[in-house]
Amino acid sequence: AGGGLDLTGTVFSADVSSTAGNALTIDANGLYVPDTDNDTQYTAGNGLNLDGSNEFTAVASPDANNALDVRANGIYATDTDTQYTAGGGLDLTGTVFSADVSSTAGNALTIDANGLYVSDTDNDTQYTAGNGLNLDGSNEFTAVASPDANNALDVRANGIYATDDQNAGEVSVADTGNNFTTDTVEAALAELAGATDDDVSITNTVTGNRIATISETGITPVDINETVTSLSQDTSTGVISYADEDGGTPETANVVSTDVNNELSVGADGGASFEMADIDVDGDGTDEETVNDAVSDITKITSKAGRIFYPPSIAIPASSLGPGTPINLHAEYVAQYGSPAVSNPSAPSSIPTYAANELNYYITFYDTNVFSGVSVSDAGIMNFTVDNIPADYNSLINVVFVVK
Repeated sequence: AGGGLDLTGTVFSADVSSTAGNALTIDANGLYVPDTDNDTQYTAGNGLNLDGSNEFTAVASPDANNALDVRANGIYATDTDTQYTAGGGLDLTGTVFSADVSSTAGNALTIDANGLYVSDTDNDTQYTAGNGLNLDGSNEFTAVASPDANNALDVRANGIYATDDQNAGEVSVADTGNNFTTDTVEAALAELAGATDDDVSITNTVTGNRIATISETGITPVDINETVTSLSQDTSTGVISYADEDGGTPETANVVSTDVNNELSVGADGGASFEMADIDVDGDGTDEETVNDAVSDITKITSKAGRIFYPPSIAIPASSLGPGTPINLHAEYVAQYGSPAVSNPSAPSSIPTYAANELNYYITFYDTNVFSGVSVSDAGIMNFTVDNIPADYNSLINVVFVVK
């Protein structure tokens, strides 16, 4: 069964001789080696020794391949080789990895506690993963919209988009107003084409006060009626009655005033009429029966004589020879007319006067034996010279005012 184990009858016994390598003690539970192995050489693998205290030690020679460190919970290897050969671009110095950032370093450029990272800036501006998409030096993608660009035509912040030719059945409708029962453009167009015609037709009429009727298939026709304004006149009184279109209380307007002193009357047609009392205006023995006839005759009188009048009399100093003091004829006229010496009790306190520029001034006569150089200005200022003192201290200058 093996060296170092004997069987006597039905009982096993261990052979404890130096050549017994399999077992030294046998009990009910198994086989045991109870003796102490004083051999200090561990031959299970190169580079691991076992000393007399039953402790393993590692041999750190270049030939020690199995283990370099033995601890309570296992056997560990400490590799002092500084070259990491698992991939190009990663070096090991002592126990610290470093990245090789040369152009041939393809595995890793940065190492931190939780992994390997590529952190350099790729300055290659050509994106070769697909036709039609470029990458510039600012790390921004741009789309090539040429006919050969099939992969992408638009690059946005949230993705890459392709614009292709789609039929109406492939385009969806975002119907936020719930105007359709479908979700594609093609189906929506079909619904519009099949919708009921809602055109409105208007038929003009002239019957009564109706001016138009709105009609449409499926609805009751609606009449459009004009507003009505009523205007009438009573020919016997001349009163005009007006009723507005909202049906309010009628308003009235009198053509002829009802004032007591009004000389107008209502004519046969309801209009205002003026019936003048017959009068002989010009004294020719024939009565004027119309206003036109009366005004025509009055004009003959007032057109000339009515505009001519004599100013009030004034005294002119003539007691000394030579140029006299100029006299303001208009001022003398206004002074006397403005403050009459006497008037009847019911008369106004002054007589109406004209302004100086409303009158023309005339000297119709003066005594040439007494006066010379007599003149009058547009403002009514009269100048004169006394050549001889009147014998009876009395002489005349006639002045006439004419309304312009």
